[in-house]
Amino acid sequence: MEKSTKKKGIFYGYFVVAGLFLIVFVCVTFGMTTMGTHYPGLAEQMGTEKVAISQWTVFVGIGTVVSLPFTGQWIKKVDIRIPVSCAIVLQSLIFFCISFVTNIILFYVCAFLVGIAMGILMNLMTAIACSRWFTRTASTMIGIVFAASGVGGIVFNPMVAYLIKEYGAAFDYRVEAIIILVVALPSALFLLRSRPEDKGLTPLGSDTKGVDTLPKAGVMAIQAFKSPSFYCFGFVAFGSACLMYGYQMTTSYITTLPIYEVMPLLGGTVMSFASAGQTLGKVFLGWIGDRNITVAYGVAMACGIIGLAGYLLFTTDAVYFYITGFLVGITAAATNVLVPALCRSLYGTKDYESIWSVASMLNKTGGILQSIIFGGILAASGGSYQVMYISFMVLMALMVGFTIVSMITSRKLRANWTTVEEDAVKKTQQEEAAA
Repeated sequence: MEKSTKKKGIFYGYFVVAGLFLIVFVCVTFGMTTMGTHYPGLAEQMGTEKVAISQWTVFVGIGTVVSLPFTGQWIKKVDIRIPVSCAIVLQSLIFFCISFVTNIILFYVCAFLVGIAMGILMNLMTAIACSRWFTRTASTMIGIVFAASGVGGIVFNPMVAYLIKEYGAAFDYRVEAIIILVVALPSALFLLRSRPEDKGLTPLGSDTKGVDTLPKAGVMAIQAFKSPSFYCFGFVAFGSACLMYGYQMTTSYITTLPIYEVMPLLGGTVMSFASAGQTLGKVFLGWIGDRNITVAYGVAMACGIIGLAGYLLFTTDAVYFYITGFLVGITAAATNVLVPALCRSLYGTKDYESIWSVASMLNKTGGILQSIIFGGILAASGGSYQVMYISFMVLMALMVGFTIVSMITSRKLRANWTTVEEDAVKKTQQEEAAA
């Protein structure tokens, strides 16, 4: 009896997406999105400067990069609920510990451990689960899930600011630890499932007869890593993360302009528009990526180039800043949505977990080095944001080019995609021939 894409009622994959959304909504929001709001309170708690606290993202990134090769294989081999639940408990426990930390070194150790959790909850969980449950709409689902961190920022930033102001950073972290356990852990345990087969289903994208028209085909990791296309893809994965620095420096850039003297709140307002662009851009770019990944990257980078050019050309009109900030936000959405989509387009889903864990390392390394590379360009140019933003525009143009080249150089590889079942049959035939 064939497995069907649907049973009566709602396709279970949507419940998986709902679970992923809730996990990202609290875990990634508290771990990354709201961290800027935490910095002043944490600096006061530890008696240090905010710049020292801001190194949180660096140590989180290091923890993620170091752990990804192991966590990627872990998710591949066991029920996805096990590593995800462990990561949620780890993050909650570390947040509770942070409420007692008064030493900056211990704070960095906590950041490293949270990075291990983020490797699962931010880098691996969503891309892998959506690729397993959906065929033609996986990128859209990834975009919807990652939009949760933007929604979470809107919901939780005011709460975090209030709790820190009224009760201190320690109390706030204890509240966050409880929220993570109460919201994320049940979502992981009761909503997530590893694969459609666990529910007697096939991925959504099957035809009306219930036959999966897009089987789990692709190449093994070793084939992908030997392909010239992987070098191009690696550059795109690394560069996509670097783009976040240009997005994050928006407020700092605006403070250097004459308009800031007249509108001192402009930087924060523009960042609100940029955040909206990033949140909506995740869904928008995911939708395009499901149809044509090359076009999706072209649209994302075009938005960034136009947005940054607007930053440099229209420095006296707030309305132009709102528009260009929104466009820059769309580009910032690419790292979460389009990188996993490009990985799936190039190498399929047969060994996606192994390939994506390595690609995530490259992506996260870009996130760690972005401030060194482009902060260095800013410093070397004498604080010229013009030079830095032009460098970003060059990077965006190169990324479109490398995306195209990666698709071209992988044509032969994609033409020879096989399924696990086909590999098993071929191996059996070879063994029989040898005998």
